[in-house]
Amino acid sequence: MGRRFTGVCAGALAGVMLCAAAIPAQADEGDGLWPEAVVEDAHAQGLTGAGVKVAVIDSLSVNHPGLADADITHEVGAFDDMDGSQVQCRIGGWDLQATVEPGERGWYYTHGTDMLLWFAGNGMDYDNQPGYQGIAPGATILHIANSEQVAGMSMNQLCDADVFGDVTIDAGSEVSRAVDWGARIISRSQGTTGFGGADVDADDIEDYVDALRHGVIMVSGRANDTETRQRDLTGVPLQSEYFPGVVTVNNIGPDGSIAPTSDTVDGNIAVLSPGNDVLEPSNQLAPNTLTVGNGGTSTATAVLSGYLTLAMQKWPEATGNQIIQSLIRNTKEGDGQGDPTLDPERKRGFGEVDPQKLLSVDPTQYPDINPILEYEVKAAAQYERSKDWYTQDCSSNPDGIRDEEIGLPIPCEAGLIGAEYERQRAAWDDVEQCRADGGTDCMKLSATNTADTAATDGDESPSSDSDTGLPVWAWAAIGGGILIVIAGIIIAILALSRHGKSKRPPMPPTTGHPNQPYPPYPYQGQWNGGQQQYPHAGQYPPTQQRAYPPQYRQPTYPPANPMGR
Repeated sequence: MGRRFTGVCAGALAGVMLCAAAIPAQADEGDGLWPEAVVEDAHAQGLTGAGVKVAVIDSLSVNHPGLADADITHEVGAFDDMDGSQVQCRIGGWDLQATVEPGERGWYYTHGTDMLLWFAGNGMDYDNQPGYQGIAPGATILHIANSEQVAGMSMNQLCDADVFGDVTIDAGSEVSRAVDWGARIISRSQGTTGFGGADVDADDIEDYVDALRHGVIMVSGRANDTETRQRDLTGVPLQSEYFPGVVTVNNIGPDGSIAPTSDTVDGNIAVLSPGNDVLEPSNQLAPNTLTVGNGGTSTATAVLSGYLTLAMQKWPEATGNQIIQSLIRNTKEGDGQGDPTLDPERKRGFGEVDPQKLLSVDPTQYPDINPILEYEVKAAAQYERSKDWYTQDCSSNPDGIRDEEIGLPIPCEAGLIGAEYERQRAAWDDVEQCRADGGTDCMKLSATNTADTAATDGDESPSSDSDTGLPVWAWAAIGGGILIVIAGIIIAILALSRHGKSKRPPMPPTTGHPNQPYPPYPYQGQWNGGQQQYPHAGQYPPTQQRAYPPQYRQPTYPPANPMGR
């Protein structure tokens, strides 16, 4: 069953990505416009995200001319009523649509439009004017529309309450749909309205864990507010933007400083990404209105997801977990050596994304373990408040653990999160042992490549003639005969056992049952391979860039608002 969708898009508006397509000729390279020239270089080398599937979960989109060439499938998200039954969502008397035509209901841009343009924009705006040029225009995109939000107006229109009552977004179904579709990246520029809110419930956790199991990279932005969050990177299983293993993004400007709208302590931030001082539409109700402003963490999320899409194409042999490993190890502040380090002030996470390193450092050298998931599970075990979050067992603790700070229980299903980390770690141990034994195809043992093994072992049944030439019915007959022989042997053994001089002692109880409590996660004093103490405080030098060119108006910042602008 779903829950009330309490959040809206993390950022206010998206901006133009490759700004050279939409700025006057006098703006030179290096003037602080976003993003770096490395993206243009990547496009020149044929890196456009081709062959990579990305799911973008956002509001509905306008059929913008900048998306005319994009490979996008538009769908409407799933909605639940109070009883958990899926229903159609109507807004203002209209069925929720995945897309609308330009000018329909007055809209020329929406938040969903902006996010899609960051990925796949072809450089054109209305009336053949220059516009968005996407970071990964060659990607294959599944757009899941789950609300009607006009960019820049903080409007999150969701399901008429007077018609449907408490209708909620089924966040787990959205994630499950993306995974089943084959997405390697899920980009969600949405989240909850406050730290005490929740948009993930017990029934959703399994879907999120399934995404982690298959190595899907989930990217989400924190809120555009300055509310202090928890200080430690432990994740929050009730919130999509902080779910363990999710890459949580914050928003920076050209000089590397955090945008004033979200400059605060937030220990769950993983990476900083461009989103401030970007070109963006200033009026969603009129075309050709690009200006300079703060795109919020929504833009930062879409930009980062675009970078990761290029990396997916560049390194086709790498798993999603290995790409995340490279992302946080090779930030602009990191040197790529040893393990990643967290900002000691808990504002900058592991640092600012460096697309140049993402596209030049081979990620297949790193473990197939989601490093953010690993960090969060280990960190949570160190604090009284969270130490049992990821070791819960629903058979003995069905009510979960009430968290007084959030005011809601952490569902017992959160134990699946800890179990998934243990699976990834154990699988990587198998890979390393295989390599130590001289194996040549050891990655087949990794967590991503064994994601479906448990589900398929022993479940296969013949559906066609075998290679021996015998038809299926013949194998069935042979199998039936073998079963009869085996049954006879068992009966004989049982008969003999009754008349024997002694009896065998009873078998000991089995262990490792899936309903048994998961083992604890004791802190070992090392993090991820034992190269560095955990956590390690790093220093982050600022990224120096020239001031924003004077021909554009300087951005202004609205009051901090968790609902965006």
